[in-house]
Amino acid sequence: MAGTTIDIDHFIDPHALATDITDRWTSWNNARRTKIEEWKELRNYIYATDTRTTSNSKLPWTNSTTTPKLTQIADNLHR
Repeated sequence: MAGTTIDIDHFIDPHALATDITDRWTSWNNARRTKIEEWKELRNYIYATDTRTTSNSKLPWTNSTTTPKLTQIADNLHR
């Protein structure tokens, strides 16, 4: 029996398998969408040079400059 292979095309419909994989990936990607948005907001805070690019842009403060201290901390942690 060594050297023989099983042809699984007779057991699995390739189109149905591809459809199932696509559906699972779409479901998984939609489930992680909120987390991706949270990561984007966090990235905007870490690398912000002013508050106009963050969710704090709605606050009534006139000063929009931010100290890039979070960037320095993040860079130190990544090293």
